[in-house]
Amino acid sequence: MNERLREKAWKSIGVSWGITLDFAIQNLTKQAHPLLEIVSILGGTAQGSSFNSFGIASGFADILGAYYSLLMAPIYLEEAINRDLFLSQSSIEEHFEKFKTLDAVLLTCSNVTEKSFLISNGLPPELPRQLIEAGAVGDVLGRFLDKNGDPVLPEIDGRIIGMPLEEVKNIPEKVMAAAGEHKISIILAACQKGFVDTLITDEPTADLLLTEINKRMGDKPSNNR
Repeated sequence: MNERLREKAWKSIGVSWGITLDFAIQNLTKQAHPLLEIVSILGGTAQGSSFNSFGIASGFADILGAYYSLLMAPIYLEEAINRDLFLSQSSIEEHFEKFKTLDAVLLTCSNVTEKSFLISNGLPPELPRQLIEAGAVGDVLGRFLDKNGDPVLPEIDGRIIGMPLEEVKNIPEKVMAAAGEHKISIILAACQKGFVDTLITDEPTADLLLTEINKRMGDKPSNNR
C-alpha cells in the first residue's frame, strides 16, 4: 500500500473487512492523502465494530489522511426484505456506482468453520451445515464458494449487500491478504476465479498453497519457490 500510495497509483480503494485488515491499519504509518477515497464494498455487522466494514473503511481513512464512503447496509438482508427495492435507494445506488471506478480492492477470505467471524456471528446457526453440505470451502465478500470458486447457495447470495464478485474481476489491482492452513482451499478458489492479482500471506501458508497446487497438477513438489 505504501508503495502504491507514494506513486499516487490509487485514487480510490475498495476495502472488505476482517481482522487481517484491522491489523494492517494498526501497522501503517500516519499519512496525508486528502484526495484518496476509501470505499467500503461490503455491508457490515452489528458486532466486531473495529474490523467490520464500517470500522475498516473509517480506520484506513484516518491513518491515510483520506476520506471514506460507507455502504450503510447489513451484509445480509432479512429474507422478508426485497433486495431489488433496497438497492434502488438513491444512496445505495450512488455507492454501488463507486465500485465501477475503483483503482484497487483489498480483500480477505474465510473458511466455513467457527474460525470465521462471519460464520460465528453473521449467519443463522443452521446455515454453516448447509453450506458445507453444498460444497462450500469459504467466502469472499460474503459469497460462499466451492473449491472451484463457484457459488454454492444462490439463495444466500441473493441476500448479500456488497460488490458483486464479477465486478471485482474488472478492478485494475486486486489484493488479498489471507493466511492459515484453514484458508488454503478458499485462497486457491479465489485465485483460480481471477479475484486476486496479488496475494499477501505468510511463508507456511505459501508452502501449503504450493504443495496443494502441485498435488492438483499431479506433479511432485518443487523446490523452486
